[in-house]
Amino acid sequence: MRHEVPALAFAHAARIIGARLREEGLRVPAFRSPPRTDAVRTVRRHPGGAVVAVRIRDREPAEWVLDMVEGAMVAADRPPGDPFLLVEEVCHVLDVDPPAPRAEHEEVPY
Repeated sequence: MRHEVPALAFAHAARIIGARLREEGLRVPAFRSPPRTDAVRTVRRHPGGAVVAVRIRDREPAEWVLDMVEGAMVAADRPPGDPFLLVEEVCHVLDVDPPAPRAEHEEVPY
């Protein structure tokens, strides 16, 4: 992904995340960018499913990949636990370095 257009990388990441969630029998949210607010990530629930919106502009790909995965876990009503296996997989496919794990006490920006 070193030279890939961020919007295309975002779409590719969404497909990978969606495929893994389906394999686990989880409902896949819609992904969009940017959020409708100033937040870096939002999760909105609707009767037909959820929408995870992530800001990609002026952010490293690994940061928004982590936000996509964590947002998808929240949307699926599944505790995020350790989303890093999926984050690392997506980062590997996109050819970017994965982010450092969040500290347990670190607030997740919604």
